Amino acid sequence: MNQLLAGQPLAQQLAYDKYAAALYSLVLQIVGDTDTANNIIVNLFSYLFTHVQEFQSSGYNTLFSWLYRKARELAVNHSLSITSNSSQATSLTRQNLGAIQRFASTLNEAEQLVFKLSYFNGLPLSAIAKLMGKEEKEIDLILKSAMINFRKYISTHWI
Repeated sequence: MNQLLAGQPLAQQLAYDKYAAALYSLVLQIVGDTDTANNIIVNLFSYLFTHVQEFQSSGYNTLFSWLYRKARELAVNHSLSITSNSSQATSLTRQNLGAIQRFASTLNEAEQLVFKLSYFNGLPLSAIAKLMGKEEKEIDLILKSAMINFRKYISTHWI
């Protein structure tokens, strides 16, 4: 991490080699276009190399989790900027968001809070654990339960 903070090219290359493929896969799933996904990954790593010090105070335990959140943020923002130009796409996005909110309302109180903090706010498990005064492992189990319920909900309401 110290070498990355110092801007060492080798450290930057190692970070890219270690994380780019997994992050590219995430971004591609969101944007659905290889050229756009490539551009987002370039922007993501440019951001990392110029703002790496933000990771240290972010509350994330791993560089990958911080990059994952930022990659998701960039991909979603890109997708929303495209869909905002189309009223039909905007309507579909709102319908999907409404469906996700309806799903969240079916969860028990703890699952609902953890799901919303994770999905809508993009908080890492460590931050959610601190907010709720619980162990991170317990938050992980709560989120896993919510995601199992989410898969069931999708299979009965969207497919």
